[in-house]
Amino acid sequence: MKQQRTIQTRRSILCLLLVWLTFAGQGQSHAMEIYVSVDGNAQADGSLAKPYGSLSNAVKAVRDLRQSGHAEPVTIILREGRHQLNQTLVLGVCPSN
Repeated sequence: MKQQRTIQTRRSILCLLLVWLTFAGQGQSHAMEIYVSVDGNAQADGSLAKPYGSLSNAVKAVRDLRQSGHAEPVTIILREGRHQLNQTLVLGVCPSN
């Protein structure tokens, strides 16, 4: 009797877990991706095909997105190569322009 209850409890937990996993991923947004390449340029759109040429251009693009109301996560992806910074890069919630 006790063993049967334990099996039923495990099945119930497994069913609840499967239902939760089914619905947990729905409604989540994926981060927007902005690409930076040493071969890119400032007039690019930050896509994989047309990456920005510097990290500072990508950060400016993210700040512009935030100013326009875009609240979803943004991931800046650095393509291979040496991305030289000529000045300190400061990131924060409230950037000083």
